[in-house]
Amino acid sequence: MRRVFIWLCPVVATLLTCFHGHAMQKRLVPIPGSYVVVSHDYLVGDLADNPAQRKAIYPRIKKLYGGRYIMTYQSGRLGPRIFCSTSDDLVHWSRPKLMLAPEKVEVEGVMDLQLYSTMDMAVMPDGEILAVCSFRARKLYSKDKGGGIVLLRGSSYGLIWTEPQVIYRGINWEPCLLRLPDGRLQCFFTDTTPSVKSSCTSVIESVDGGRNWSRKVVASSHYKYDVEGFPVTTDQMPCFRLLNDGKTLFGIVEARIEEPAMLPPEGKSSYRLSVIRTSGTDWSSGMTQCKEELFMHGAAGYVSVFPSGDIVLSCNVNGTFMMRLVPPSGRLQEGESWADGWMQALPDSGYWGCTEIIGEDMLVCAMHCEDGIQIRQFRLRASTHPATTQASARVQAASPLLPPPFRDKG
Repeated sequence: MRRVFIWLCPVVATLLTCFHGHAMQKRLVPIPGSYVVVSHDYLVGDLADNPAQRKAIYPRIKKLYGGRYIMTYQSGRLGPRIFCSTSDDLVHWSRPKLMLAPEKVEVEGVMDLQLYSTMDMAVMPDGEILAVCSFRARKLYSKDKGGGIVLLRGSSYGLIWTEPQVIYRGINWEPCLLRLPDGRLQCFFTDTTPSVKSSCTSVIESVDGGRNWSRKVVASSHYKYDVEGFPVTTDQMPCFRLLNDGKTLFGIVEARIEEPAMLPPEGKSSYRLSVIRTSGTDWSSGMTQCKEELFMHGAAGYVSVFPSGDIVLSCNVNGTFMMRLVPPSGRLQEGESWADGWMQALPDSGYWGCTEIIGEDMLVCAMHCEDGIQIRQFRLRASTHPATTQASARVQAASPLLPPPFRDKG
């Protein structure tokens, strides 16, 4: 394992709220000495036979009971293997454990190879780890066949895993698992139709700890154009969290947008982000949504919520992992833009990062880079001072650059 420390200029994500004529300024400040890069050789190495798959990508870190941490990741941009590693300090990580590997399957009478990618987790009150992962059939994916989501149950801090259980069938990517206080589980995912390059965000729900799941409900969709009478939409790579009011879901999705009059395959596309607030947590009840659409260029959004209610948004802009703070309401102050207040959280370029709250005022972020998985811890700082103009608390907005090329989902 290679450990790398760097110094970053003191730029922080800042949130300004006012009360009694004073301003409470909250900032995300990097914790000195917490930056580490866990190398690809250590996390994957020769466990993948294809050199292109000897890269650890798409990390997801969760805090376990007892102060330990688990990180899942895949080998290569598209998988097909899933690994996990554990740590007591977010610096030193255990040797990788293989969770899922390619396997031969029969799909509608055709022999194919089932591949795995984009895993997410949730930790249950009893310490059990639930992990969801997308699978696809290598040859039949482009024909909209052979995909789904599996669920695994982990115990003993991720040392023991059950056999995967299929909880959804349909082409998908990037499942995101949310556990609600009443025990319900919601699994959001990119619901895609590869044959026409269309996607949306859908959700399924379980009320019995993940053993049975509801039919899917479309949670978010952005219309683009028609292809032979088929409406092509976007909204993908979702991440949703429950806000501290106990009734509002706050999520971020990315949209793949083509330039006007330059539709695929000739045209080029870029990625833009949207945030969503809901009026409840029951997707089957037709609850209202408030959506701030396409507010900035970016991809691979992620959401975490501090115990204080402060929200951390993160995303990838032109290969750079960015973060910003959002008030507990999920709404910005008057005159503020969603494109304001972003900071560079990790120094090296890559894609598909995450954040995780690890204490009352601490979080960890992680993202792939050329040398491995880079990890860094931050602390939420607050100070009271006489109220100033809102602009003085802003960090320069993330520049509207294109993100790195992503796979063709729609």
